[in-house]
Amino acid sequence: MDIAIWIIAIFSLYLCEQIKSITMDYTNTMNNKRLSYFCFLVIISFSIATKAHSQNLNYVHKVVRELGQPNMYGRAAINNGDSIAADYIAKEFSRFKLKSFGNDYYQYFTQPAVYQSEVSLQLGKGQILKPEDEFYVLGFSPTYDIEINNEKPIFIDGKEHWELIKKTKLDNIILVFNQKTMPISLKEMAKFIDSDFTQVKPKLVIFQGYEHINYYIGRENVKQVPVIQLVGEPIGKTIDYLKLHIKTTSTLSHKTQNVVGYVEGKNKDKYVLITSHYDALGMFGDKVFPGAQDNASGTAAVLDFASYFAENKPPYSLVFITFGAEEVGMLGSHYFADNPLVPLDKIHLVINLDLVGSGSEGLSIVNGTSQDKFVKQLERINNSEKYFWKILSADNRCNSDHCVFVEKNIPAVFLMTCGQEHKWSHSIYDSYENLPFTKYESLFRLIGDYIKGL
Repeated sequence: MDIAIWIIAIFSLYLCEQIKSITMDYTNTMNNKRLSYFCFLVIISFSIATKAHSQNLNYVHKVVRELGQPNMYGRAAINNGDSIAADYIAKEFSRFKLKSFGNDYYQYFTQPAVYQSEVSLQLGKGQILKPEDEFYVLGFSPTYDIEINNEKPIFIDGKEHWELIKKTKLDNIILVFNQKTMPISLKEMAKFIDSDFTQVKPKLVIFQGYEHINYYIGRENVKQVPVIQLVGEPIGKTIDYLKLHIKTTSTLSHKTQNVVGYVEGKNKDKYVLITSHYDALGMFGDKVFPGAQDNASGTAAVLDFASYFAENKPPYSLVFITFGAEEVGMLGSHYFADNPLVPLDKIHLVINLDLVGSGSEGLSIVNGTSQDKFVKQLERINNSEKYFWKILSADNRCNSDHCVFVEKNIPAVFLMTCGQEHKWSHSIYDSYENLPFTKYESLFRLIGDYIKGL
């Protein structure tokens, strides 16, 4: 599209010059100056036209950078970082003059919150491990202090070995699992702690053997046993020295919010929801999770669409929602779906944007196999405009806020850009500086073209 614009611009300038040369003998100097001024305006106009989407990208950069600032505290319950982020988004909605469904843009609800305000781990005298690079403590781990000297842990070789061990009455022991021989997801670990520790009563559980570890925020109630993850295999047959300190804070009723605004469409009673979650993982001790890819990127896109369609009336009414508490179980979207601000049967489609800062390997549409009409329309646009290398249509997975709408039989998709250029999700390194924004402009144009074509 940009090439076509420039071809037209160059051709227009050529015509200007031809008109000037033809009229040189028949017009005075003043008229030719006016014609030159007209040609200059042509250049400026086409320059602005070609830079329109770049300006969107500049805005997205600004939003992602600001949402990841330390004073947002990782956009979670700790220090009310979620509310600070929500206020930022609401001010942007107000600046765009979006309509609200009440006196303001907030939809309040409560959530349980668990986080570690203090964490440290020594493995060997004076050897303090670094979070992300060397260890994490799972978010449901309790306040805990333990110091170990010259103690032999029990190593679990695999699932069959564990089935035998867990039937044995053991107390006050250290269990060490190897992720390579007994792979288990972080969500499974939470269930594992509750269900399998009946006969076995450990004082510490260690998972090692990771090449890279991702943080798991506390979703469940605080457990009795701390669980730590270690990069590599630093635990040998004997633990010469280990010192672990955790201070965990928890509440069952932290007040948080969704942020909701809308633009009235030409068809007022038909709605498209453009959504994201704005919350991130908070903090791990004094380390902040900036959450650039997950999910300041999607939130910035929602704000960008809100800005654009506030000035360009869409065919259907557009509801812009940034959900809170996604990382602790999609609680914000659950609350909205159970307490909708628009009639659920009037929702044409939910477009959920999460993890949209890459794109070198294409665009993935989760639940796309159930929304064939939407996918085919995006493919037609993409085939014409070449926005993405490919569009991948996937089955549904309950891994983002679209899922709660799918469960209520409301058409919903989750759009995620694909690419190995970003690999830091659920990490303290998921920062603005590490986010490539590879195909953001393509995403904006693709979804914009779809909405304008409704």
